[in-house]
Parts: sequence; structure tokens; C-alpha cells
Amino acid sequence: RSPGALAEIARVRAWVAMERGEMHRVHELVVAGAGPIAGSDPLAAAALLRLGAVAGWWAGDAKLVQDAADRMTGLGRSELIPGPGALRAMADLLAGRPVAAVPRLAEVVAAARHLQPEQLAVRFYAANMALLIGDFDSARDLMLTTAQACRTQGVIRFLAPLSLGLSYANFCLTRFRAATESATEGLRLAQDTGQPVREAGLYSMLALLAAVRGDGPRCRELAASALRQFAAEEVANVSTMAEWALGLLDLGLGRYGAALNRFEMTATGALRHYIQPILFAPDQIEAAVRFGPANHEAPGVGAS
Repeated sequence: RSPGALAEIARVRAWVAMERGEMHRVHELVVAGAGPIAGSDPLAAAALLRLGAVAGWWAGDAKLVQDAADRMTGLGRSELIPGPGALRAMADLLAGRPVAAVPRLAEVVAAARHLQPEQLAVRFYAANMALLIGDFDSARDLMLTTAQACRTQGVIRFLAPLSLGLSYANFCLTRFRAATESATEGLRLAQDTGQPVREAGLYSMLALLAAVRGDGPRCRELAASALRQFAAEEVANVSTMAEWALGLLDLGLGRYGAALNRFEMTATGALRHYIQPILFAPDQIEAAVRFGPANHEAPGVGAS
């Protein structure tokens, strides 16, 4: 088989591995597929390496993301969007260096606004980078137009992840009805198309929305479904939404110590460099204020 054919096989296998939550396996597959075509088809090699960077992000592994960025730099193509600079910015975020990362990601988002909607993959990545830096208006706009282009072109694979990102952007913009509609549609798409990682992410999103409504049983059920999926896989990222949902539910029920415990564990643990701890910081502060400094300093914080 030709290197091009082998690279295409690697791409398909990598997508399957990603949906199984095998993020380190995704990286191995895309590196093996990209190397032989780096000289003959650098754009296809770059597309594979982007997928490897996303897998590294989902796994919370800055080294995997940085490796994909370094290999993309070796392609010698300055016109790539997102290019190696954007991938390095993702690695910087995971490594706790947001000051260097955010401007580079913002450049990708701005550039994507001038691309045709038919450039699906580039706009998809840019929309998700907008989420990473908290530019929820841009994320929403890019995801809406890209989802419409996917439907026009009959491209299915991006629809569930776009629904997840659109729901998340709408949630952060306090468009809760729209967020629920997007997440519900996305969950059906993920189930119908066999995308369990996206399914788990959408469970997390719906758990967060249930917490906002004060629907405790539904929130716990959805969050448990999501966390079971994440626990069995190399997926760190979207589990922060399930933790946020449970913390928000505790806060709404007046269980301030339990809420504070959950927020602090998420904000200081392995997931601390994702954007969610920044977004739930107001909830964390409210839990701390309501719980009180005397209680906070005492043992058994989660006992309230």
C-alpha cells in the first residue's frame, strides 16, 4: 500500500480510537501515519497531527500536544491554520502558561472568521479554540455556521461534537434553553453515530443544565453516567463539567461545604488548567463565603 493509503487508514483508526477514549493510541497512530507523507502531502500530515494534538488535550497531556506541534513545525508550512503555534498554545495552557497561549489562539479564531464555511475541519478546530479562551460569542457563531455547512455537505462526524461545543457556548452565554436543545440533539446524534466520548461529554453538559434547574436526581444520574465513561478512558477534559454540575447542585441545595470541597478538588487537581475552573470560580467563591472562613479552616469541610 502507498504511504497515502496507509495515512488514510491511520486517520480512520485514530478517529475510532479517539471515540473509544484511547488518546495515547490516537497519538501513536497519527504520528505513524503522518511521517511517511510529510514530504509528499504535508497538508494531510498536518491534519493528522492536529488530531493527535486534540487527543493530547483531551488526555490532559501537554507533552503529547507539544510533540504534535514540533512535528508540524518540521513540515515547514507557514500557512497552516491552525498551525504549530496554535498547538503550542494548547500545550502552554495545559502546562499552566495562559499568558503566552491566549493571544495565539485568538489569532486562529480571528483568521477562521474569514474562511469559507465549507472549510469544515479548520472552522471546527477554531471554534473549539474559541471555547478554550472564553470567546463564547465567536465559538457559537463558528459552530452554528459550521454545523449548517456539515448538513449541507452531508458530513456527519462533526455534528455531535459541534452540538456539544454549541451547548457549552450557549450555557456560558446564559442561553439555557438553546443549550438544552443543542445538548439533547447532540446526545441523540452521538448515540446514533457511535461516539461514546461525545456522548459522555453531552451527559456532562445536560447534568450542568439540570443543576441550574435544581433537578437533583437528574443531575446526579447524568453526571454519574459521564464520570463512569471518563473513568474507564484516558479522557480528562469534559469530566470537569460533571464535577462542576455536582458542585453547582450542592451549592443550590445549601450544601456549601460539599460544594466547596468539589470545586477546590477540581480547581487544584489534574484538571486545573482547563477553562472550567475559571468559569466556576464565582460558584466556588459563593460556596466559600456561604460556608464561612471558620468552617473552611475546620476539618471535614464536606460535612455541611
